[in-house]
Amino acid sequence: MTTVLKSINIISRFLTLVVCPVVLCLYYCHLFKGNTNWYWFQSVLLCRAFREVWQRNRHCQFATFLFVMVRMSGTLSDTNDLVLLWLCSVLVHFLVRGLRRLHFCMKLQFDFIVLKKQRRKETLLITMLNAVFLPVIIAVAMVTAGFNIPLLPLFTLPVFYISFPRPEKFWPDILPFSTCPDSGFYQRILPEFVETLSKHEFQNLTFGSFLLSRTEELLIFSRVLESGFGYATLDVKGLELQETSCHTEEVNTIRDIFQSTFGEEATTCVNKSASQVVKSFIGNVYFGKASSWIDENSDLKELITKSYRYAVKLSIDETIFGDSETDDTFLDNISELEYDWYIGLEADPGWLSCLASSKKFLFTLGLNSEGLYTSRTLSLLRLPMFTGTVNPECVTSIWSALSFELLYLTNDDEERYSIQAHPNIMRNILTQTASPPLGYPIFSSGLKNISLLSIAS
Repeated sequence: MTTVLKSINIISRFLTLVVCPVVLCLYYCHLFKGNTNWYWFQSVLLCRAFREVWQRNRHCQFATFLFVMVRMSGTLSDTNDLVLLWLCSVLVHFLVRGLRRLHFCMKLQFDFIVLKKQRRKETLLITMLNAVFLPVIIAVAMVTAGFNIPLLPLFTLPVFYISFPRPEKFWPDILPFSTCPDSGFYQRILPEFVETLSKHEFQNLTFGSFLLSRTEELLIFSRVLESGFGYATLDVKGLELQETSCHTEEVNTIRDIFQSTFGEEATTCVNKSASQVVKSFIGNVYFGKASSWIDENSDLKELITKSYRYAVKLSIDETIFGDSETDDTFLDNISELEYDWYIGLEADPGWLSCLASSKKFLFTLGLNSEGLYTSRTLSLLRLPMFTGTVNPECVTSIWSALSFELLYLTNDDEERYSIQAHPNIMRNILTQTASPPLGYPIFSSGLKNISLLSIAS
């Protein structure tokens, strides 16, 4: 069965990437009539049609289908073929964008009524006004779609307004950045993630598309900055790993959508002299009267701290898995810690370097927000990555509302981020993904180019 599916996939991608563009180009050449007064205008429209074929193939298929239907119906029979094809292309693009915006408007209004946490005392009034002025809402959605400007939901309530025109993004100024040690996880999986995208069915992604991916506790948000025949340029952002109360509900919704059960990190409470164990693990080992001259010898102090950390790790293993039976087993365990493990703090430079170099295991001790002493063990494994598309109109609308609230209304309430969870439109998560200083992703890849020409992958 797997072989059959792979064969179907290869045939489908070959038809989409090679056969269909060539056939459409030949058909468009047939529409060109060089002996008319529209010669130069037709030349421009033909060049545009060729460009659309190779950069937005699926869009061109719908536009061509609409063109054929109009011609078969006999409507607009006096209109030049290439002019009519251009009008069909514009109409398809307009309808797709407009319908997405209407879907976002209806979803926001529906959740405003159904979800208890989203209700306000003004819910009934706003709902009645939206029902009365439904044609106005449709007009606002279509006008913003026509001029390609964001739809502004005021404070992300179902109160819609036309935002000001703005460029999609001057994307050449997007630079990579990392804000904390957890960014190293995203840096480590970035090459494999980009390679995976290039090998799967993402050929129909166009400029302005958004992807949301999740594996374990990592949440990745990707934006298509540019796309063309066989390539796409992405900006990949990583979100905070700690699932705080303000967006746990949204993360759970994503888990339900992907229908997957994700593992949890190994966490062990350390109760025996916990505070002193963690204090010494950090590097504040008490040496008694020898403290002064040991502190002066950095190499010796580093060796002692490393030995202490190994001892802590072995003690925890023996508590969980049982005592080492022989001296040889004990020495094997020491050798394994030396070559396959990194034992230290997440803030240490060695932690990030071992993460980047694919060290098999990493281990650390720490104190969580609830005051519990914990151990964290990371293992190098290949895990499934679940990826889905996000309605781009939802993303741009939330970013537009965020810009309006923070820049124009100058809202400086530091707690605003903790009260904005909305599981169905992922308001908190999408707020994080906005470019700093409005958003707060912990990692950005900068510009990443991927090839989409791997037909046999």
